[in-house]
Amino acid sequence: MENWHNHTSLINVLSNRVKTAWDWLPYQGKDHALVIFTSHSLPGKQDTHHAFVKQFTELARLIAKQANITQWRIAYRSAGTHGGPWLGPDIKEVIEQEAQQGCQGLVVCELLSLTSNVETTFDIRFDIQPICRKWNIEFFQTAMLDDSFDFIMALKQIVLDKMALTSFLSK
Repeated sequence: MENWHNHTSLINVLSNRVKTAWDWLPYQGKDHALVIFTSHSLPGKQDTHHAFVKQFTELARLIAKQANITQWRIAYRSAGTHGGPWLGPDIKEVIEQEAQQGCQGLVVCELLSLTSNVETTFDIRFDIQPICRKWNIEFFQTAMLDDSFDFIMALKQIVLDKMALTSFLSK
């Protein structure tokens, strides 16, 4: 299936995850907090992955809008260490920049790993969390989608909508 990144059901599930994590931030720090939407980086320059970057950015924008979050950025994680460019900016660099500008709270939302996995857990909890501790930034991560009921129902709706569209177009 193509182009389901902007489906209302998916946006609703992810925006609820963001709102829940955002609500954990201390009230007094929310004026100086942000959400970073992240995904695994890809080798190559930005224009090499134009469609990916466009859909990733659109997904983040739609979630932020639905969650009523005005302070947000996108960043990538897990860039390879071999030669050559990778998609950026790197999430660790973004956190350092935001910390230097007074960031007091951070919610990280992993968008493209639909299930919990070792790499995502390591990157977010063991790479990113210490940077937040160093700068005294309140840190929260959105819950992963995994096999949660709301995510399964969203997938069901996405499939049903695609089937209905396919049926309509084939007539």
